[in-house]
Amino acid sequence: MAKCAKCGEEVQTGKKFCPECGESTTRRDPGTVELHKTEDRFEEAINSTGRYKVKKLLGRGGMGVVYHALDKELGIDVAIKSLPPELSADVRSLNQLRQEAKLSMQLTHHGIVRLYDLKEAQDSRLLVMEYIPGFNLSDYLFLREKLSEEEAWEILKPVADALDYAHSRKVIHRDIKPSNILFKTTKTVQEIAESYQKEKKFPADLEIKVADFGIARTVSDSMSRLSNMPVSGTLSYMSSEQIRGKRQTHFTDVYSLAVVAYELLCGRPPFYQGEITYQIINESTEPISGIKPEYMQAILKGLSKNPEDRPQTCSEFIQLPQQLAQSKDHWELVPAQPSTPASTPAAPAAEPSL
Repeated sequence: MAKCAKCGEEVQTGKKFCPECGESTTRRDPGTVELHKTEDRFEEAINSTGRYKVKKLLGRGGMGVVYHALDKELGIDVAIKSLPPELSADVRSLNQLRQEAKLSMQLTHHGIVRLYDLKEAQDSRLLVMEYIPGFNLSDYLFLREKLSEEEAWEILKPVADALDYAHSRKVIHRDIKPSNILFKTTKTVQEIAESYQKEKKFPADLEIKVADFGIARTVSDSMSRLSNMPVSGTLSYMSSEQIRGKRQTHFTDVYSLAVVAYELLCGRPPFYQGEITYQIINESTEPISGIKPEYMQAILKGLSKNPEDRPQTCSEFIQLPQQLAQSKDHWELVPAQPSTPASTPAAPAAEPSL
């Protein structure tokens, strides 16, 4: 048996194509060979612990690979994420990772993906996490394209609850985006989408969880510093204070949650192409046409350039549309304005979430 270079599924010897994703098993370009070597090294490191046994490659990202593994000691499934080898040789990065991991392991909310351990195996650093079967919000939005206000808010409410819990324990996520919002389910994304469209609610056994508290952003910031290059893969979800390199608070997560809300209703983030850093700091957010005004006003408030002008908590942001709809006071849609003009900066590394 061999493993598919694309999806990690086992392929019977002699087969020319993977039965899961259709990838050719005979492809052996230099990039693929090097990728195999890297993944084999991480897999060997995981198995060398004696406690964990790799089951399957779950996915690849810019910061590493993720495996589905068995914790043989506890008899449970876990997810194990490899960290870039460059971090192992940098004392500052390792200290920041340990600090973030220590904080994240204290979070025990049902809406937060548990971090179990930060391990060193051979020459690799591994994050051992709760295994979540299912898919992420990016997958769901890709299928649905746009969501109704009610559907979007049903997804975002448990996310807000989880974030407020973390904030009460002085932990800031700093990287809220659709791919970090997970749907825990044994059903496919298509089945969940069809269920909501038919019932106008999600199945009772569906759980929505937030992943990568602090860790992903710390890794990204460290790699940016070590390579002397900005890492801006999630730039569209970053607040003005993140881009400026200013102190980040729970208001930073409120902003990113509002960006996700905007994307769910519009199909894209408010700023997604061109000079994004300049736009986030200086330009007003364009309202989405056809959206109920109370939802649009809540989003615009969440996207305020000045952190103090945003809702005080993530749950307050979620409750704001209902409060506005019930308010007898007259209000109008006013796009969030920048606090002060600014030139386009480079995206610097953010501070740890203390």
